Amino acid sequence: VHHASQVRDAWVSFQLINASGQAAAHLWLNSGEQPFAHASGSTLFRCTIPSTRLNVGFYRIRAFFSGPPGSSLADVAEPEIVFEVVRLDQTIAFGWRPDACAYFEDAAWDVRCDHAASPGPIEIPHHATA
Repeated sequence: VHHASQVRDAWVSFQLINASGQAAAHLWLNSGEQPFAHASGSTLFRCTIPSTRLNVGFYRIRAFFSGPPGSSLADVAEPEIVFEVVRLDQTIAFGWRPDACAYFEDAAWDVRCDHAASPGPIEIPHHATA
């Protein structure tokens, strides 16, 4: 990002947008958290995502540079970057489908069955036919 002058309370962010046009993720950084845009010149941003949970498919990256919420300073980086997510590390029972969801989340399941409390078999009445 090249900025011509000092910007107070600057924000840089990007969206990962899936093939359906849905923003699957939005990541941002404020200059109060990590100083940048305090003088004119160029700034290089590098964002690392430690564990990708995006579903398979094609995505676009839309990058933004702006002032604080409500300010008139806003810039969208062009052109957008396109990339594809593929899964080579594992297979799943129903197959990897881009339309199934935007991303996968880690989850811990806790299932407890109390079979002693179940009512037993359900009896369905029979009717004899002649």
